Amino acid sequence: MICDVYQVGGDKDYLLLCSWLHVINGNWSLKGDAAHGPVYLEGRPDVLVQYAGQVEYDDCGNYNEALERFKGLRAAGKFDVRLPPDTLAASVFIHTTMGILGVSRKDDHDDWGLPGGKVSKGETPVEGAIREIREETGYVVESDKLVEIFRGPARTPGRVMIVYRAEDWCKRGEPGPGEGKVAWITWADLERGSFGDFNKVFHQQFLRHEEFVLSFQPLLARVVQGRRPEHEVEDDVAVRCNISVFDAIRLIGAAVRAGVLVRPADSPSSLEPPP
Repeated sequence: MICDVYQVGGDKDYLLLCSWLHVINGNWSLKGDAAHGPVYLEGRPDVLVQYAGQVEYDDCGNYNEALERFKGLRAAGKFDVRLPPDTLAASVFIHTTMGILGVSRKDDHDDWGLPGGKVSKGETPVEGAIREIREETGYVVESDKLVEIFRGPARTPGRVMIVYRAEDWCKRGEPGPGEGKVAWITWADLERGSFGDFNKVFHQQFLRHEEFVLSFQPLLARVVQGRRPEHEVEDDVAVRCNISVFDAIRLIGAAVRAGVLVRPADSPSSLEPPP
């Protein structure tokens, strides 16, 4: 059978395999419905739980074996075992003091969503996100400036949406022919749109993620002393915070945005404290 996999923030590389939110590993109980609201651990609503993907699981199989199989899929850039490959969609989240960068539907300029769409055959989710935002808005982002912050079931049955937060971007053109309007919008605009159910879940998880990130900021400031390669910092943060490397990368990205850590211009693959 096909099982959903959820990642629990704060527990290093700990993934829950679920079938219709029934936890196969019976140590935890999940509450909520990923399609209509946030999912959380029973008794621990403060713990971030994020949809991670899917894996095949034999009814009589081994939990750890299936978990390792999923980690292998994820390392290879595959998040969903179902075919065809267009089961993945990707969008880009840009949030500034002006609001959220939004795009309207082509046939309804009052129906707003995030720039994004289906990942094409042969593309990675990051490549799909970069292509979609360029086509729909004229904005350009680089792959190393995108940080995954959310994934969950999309409106289309059987499709998984991955949301990337852009750490840097620039406007280099106009939307492609026939695209919708582009504007700075609010969370309320997103939640009223056709993808409102998904965006409500994303909004709630985003707020919880920001709280999760802020709780680690003092520790992050102490971890990096002097200039260090970023990949070493990722591993160090994961160990010291007892979280996955995936969550450590997100935390470091948030720390850079907040000015807690900086990437020096002469060595962009390194991190150091602010001057």
